[in-house]
Amino acid sequence: MNLHGDGLHAPTHHADTECFPWMQGRSIVSRMEARAAVRMSVNLLPLWLCTFPISCTSLAIYWCIRLGGDCTILGQIMSYLRDVFLLHSIYNPVMYMCTSSEFRRAFNHIAWKLKIGCQTGTN
Repeated sequence: MNLHGDGLHAPTHHADTECFPWMQGRSIVSRMEARAAVRMSVNLLPLWLCTFPISCTSLAIYWCIRLGGDCTILGQIMSYLRDVFLLHSIYNPVMYMCTSSEFRRAFNHIAWKLKIGCQTGTN
């Protein structure tokens, strides 16, 4: 047991590089964690990029109305931002389908069953 004065284990060379799955000898768990982080960033970063401008514009419209200003330009900006947000609602499921191996496996299974069902139905 390798303990420091504060009661913590001393890091080993293997533990120091556990977070780097591309290095030789790394565990499958760390590779899966890296893959999960990439998948999450592919899906969450666009969500943040689409919702943050809408949130800021909504706050600006609120304060513009509250202070009695001219909010026409903010309304025009909001219509474009709403369209970007709607595009994200299409992008997000498509990217989930592309990055999720479980979804692809289930989709291929259903497609195979439909193909077999169609072939047996025509005979």
